[in-house]
Amino acid sequence: MSENKGIVNDIPFALGTDVIEALARYDRNDFAANYAIGNQPWLSAITKDDKYSRVTTQFQKERIDQGASAGENTLSNWWLRSATSWHRGAGADFYDADELDLFRFRESANVDVWTQGQLTLLPDTERVFESGASHATPCALGVWFISDSDLYLYRASTDTIEQVTAFTGVALRLATDGCSALVGAADGLYEVSSTLTVVKLYSPPAGSATWDVQALGYVKDRIILCAKITGAVPMHVFELGRNPASPPVTVVLVDDSRYSYKSTSMSFAAVTETTSAILVATNIGIQSRVISFTIDSSVGGNSAMLEPIVVAEFPIGETVRAMKSYLSTFVVTATNRGVRVGTESQNGLGLTYGPLTVEDDVYGLAFNGEYVYTTRRVTRLSSQGLWRIDLGTEVGDGFAYASDLSITDEAPTSVAFIGTTGRALITTADSVFVQHATRKAESGYLASGLIRFGTTERKQPVSAAIRSGLGEGTLGLSISDSAGAAAGFDSLPVGGTLNIPVSAELQPNTEFEVTVTMNRGGVGDTGGPVLEEWQLRALPAPVRSRTITIPLMLMSEERDVNGVIRVSDPWLRLQALEQLEQSGGACMFQDFSTGEERICVLRAVQFEQVNPQSFTQGFSGVVTVQLQTVDVEI
Repeated sequence: MSENKGIVNDIPFALGTDVIEALARYDRNDFAANYAIGNQPWLSAITKDDKYSRVTTQFQKERIDQGASAGENTLSNWWLRSATSWHRGAGADFYDADELDLFRFRESANVDVWTQGQLTLLPDTERVFESGASHATPCALGVWFISDSDLYLYRASTDTIEQVTAFTGVALRLATDGCSALVGAADGLYEVSSTLTVVKLYSPPAGSATWDVQALGYVKDRIILCAKITGAVPMHVFELGRNPASPPVTVVLVDDSRYSYKSTSMSFAAVTETTSAILVATNIGIQSRVISFTIDSSVGGNSAMLEPIVVAEFPIGETVRAMKSYLSTFVVTATNRGVRVGTESQNGLGLTYGPLTVEDDVYGLAFNGEYVYTTRRVTRLSSQGLWRIDLGTEVGDGFAYASDLSITDEAPTSVAFIGTTGRALITTADSVFVQHATRKAESGYLASGLIRFGTTERKQPVSAAIRSGLGEGTLGLSISDSAGAAAGFDSLPVGGTLNIPVSAELQPNTEFEVTVTMNRGGVGDTGGPVLEEWQLRALPAPVRSRTITIPLMLMSEERDVNGVIRVSDPWLRLQALEQLEQSGGACMFQDFSTGEERICVLRAVQFEQVNPQSFTQGFSGVVTVQLQTVDVEI
């Protein structure tokens, strides 16, 4: 027996050992231990009274959730997320990242989100003109627009399109005084009255038989026409009277030009006004600026515009497509990057533009009530159309917005509202579309954004519920996770509350998204469902860890199954365990009876000496360790 006695791993690991040694595997060839902890061998001390145990580590906190975010306060009972209104608009990739996000969502198509407490289908649109058009401009009669350089009127009273045959020029730009059209043409500036009578008001300057009208506006009771002409200084901003005597009048460079630029690298993009100034947006290569002309109030009539100053510059690469002021408060700019909602400066001479509220390649702007509508080239349900921005609801640094009317896959070029009907007209490079008076969109959807229940812990969705009002058509509901798995339910009946189990189709995940679909119904497709609430229920499903409790021998001499005797210092070994516990570091646990290997932390160490210490026996006993697994167990 004595010849098998030897010193095996007499000194455990140094008290200052690094983590790599504690995570190393123990080689059992030297000493046939039952277990190894932190690369150190141990024999089992299991008895009837000292048992080996494994139990799931507690993951539920024993307290009641008093907050809006379930996950960080409690991991017990139901987790709930509900939506009862969507009026704060789209753009929230994560539904419950903030309390204010509870009335937002990620994206939508063909649904009206703006009435608090309900979700409905938007109106449908129909193609009414099969030719490319642009520059839709509202008036009392309806909407003026240009198609193939000809002038047309969509008449609100009859819902018909009329070509203004009396206009024989080449139409380039449009403006309006509210009723009559002001047409910037290649050979001059024309007025088209409410009776479709055409009068030429101005001719291009002498020496320029034609001009390229790039921007046109009727502001401060005068016409601002921005054009490129023939000459050494080609780019000009002209100030013209609304009602010239004895028209047509030839524009005079010396008298009528208020700003000039020597290079055709500049182009004019838009004309609008603020309380105290006239604004002109310009593009020079990849740089866009806004110049402001103040008015000399001491000068009557025209010729009162003073030298301009630059009041805004846009980021390099962002070019202005359109700019309009509204309610003497807002200045909204459409660019190749999106829409910026700005405000007039305090002195009324310029603007302070905000961040991009909508990101898209935007071409047109229109106002209706508290909303601004812009063209949308981002596709939803394979269609382009409009965005709607709520100027009455600020969200962060921007404003609430959502996808609005849809047309087809044709790219929209402009938008205007038809007289006082509140219906939109949208032009594209191929067609003209009009909002239908009664018919609803065929289908629509709203995606909630990823729901995390306030924590990144895994959760198991159990059921979903929808509450809808009396209506026509059908509802659909889909719950999907970030991996692409989904539980979908189509053609659900409307009216009342419907609870739907989803646990059989979805596995635990960290985040889920609710998507609601709506389909129209009713006679003439004029009806649709009314959604009032959706709710998702889930249970916590965090990754479990195990707590393993093992009694271990702590003797100066220990014999393995092969008769090899291990001689060690029990006090040093106990100190090493307590040091590992104190550091809280990870260690490798090996169970050689089962072959299990787990990364653990040492939660507790309890030493008991079973016999009185004597000179011969020395310090010895049983040490019980409590290990918690920290590697993944799914």
